[in-house]
Amino acid sequence: LGAWGEAATLSWSVFAAAMVAAVLASTMVAIAPGVAMWRGNLRHVIGSSRTGGIAGRGGRLEGSLVVAEVALAVVMAAGAGLLVRSVAKLYAIDPGIDTRNVGVLHIVLPNEMQTPRRYQALREITDALTTLPGVTNAGAAQILPISGDGWNSGIRVEGDPNGEVTTTFVRFVTPKYLETMGVKLRDGRMFTEADRTSAGGTPGIIVNEALVRKYFAGTNPIGRRVSTGFTDSLGVVIGVVNDVAEAQLTDPPGPARYMLAETIPFVAGGQGVVFRTSRRDPATLLEDA
Repeated sequence: LGAWGEAATLSWSVFAAAMVAAVLASTMVAIAPGVAMWRGNLRHVIGSSRTGGIAGRGGRLEGSLVVAEVALAVVMAAGAGLLVRSVAKLYAIDPGIDTRNVGVLHIVLPNEMQTPRRYQALREITDALTTLPGVTNAGAAQILPISGDGWNSGIRVEGDPNGEVTTTFVRFVTPKYLETMGVKLRDGRMFTEADRTSAGGTPGIIVNEALVRKYFAGTNPIGRRVSTGFTDSLGVVIGVVNDVAEAQLTDPPGPARYMLAETIPFVAGGQGVVFRTSRRDPATLLEDA
């Protein structure tokens, strides 16, 4: 069990402690040699530099150490500044999902479990989560956002004369997965439970804005038929959602297709189950259940 927010949020207390320690250390490194020279015999240091004797060599050594320590302090301060800047830039990136009050369960379905039973297991798990006090939505997908490239498959748009062989991200989800993750609908509609029962016909497909820009520039994708990515089957686009950081947070948005798990003739053994709560901390909700 893990709270999505905990996995994606920086520990500011640890970060602040590290920054304070770095600033104090750099300040001490820069000031200590100057204080030592100020408290020493300045006339003796000047005389030693003139005679070039043993003391003079010691003075030159002290001067070299001061220069090295100041340079080190500057490097540390610059590194701390770059770290703060990098963290700020990462937090400015919109991942396309809302991780507040979202809990995550990683489950592994038994190898001997047959595909129909796997469909049923996903239904039972998500339904059970929605019965818990404070849980508003629950869903599952074979791979969660910001988890690496994961699953990709070829895409073909019906009626496209180019016939270019390309691939997109493919995500097999339960009906409420997108709402649970806070993904926003831009056009069309989201999945419903009714889409599960009609998956034997032409399956519904939800695409992201990046896919629309690449394959449907200047046209409305709703109602268009595209390949599911498995065999030669086609599905119909029923909705468009915002771009999500499917692979890495810093990657540019990539085209993605979302389909119900029942769309394909198999279910991946590893599944990411997510649930959203209205108020309670997701990490403690299951402990108290």
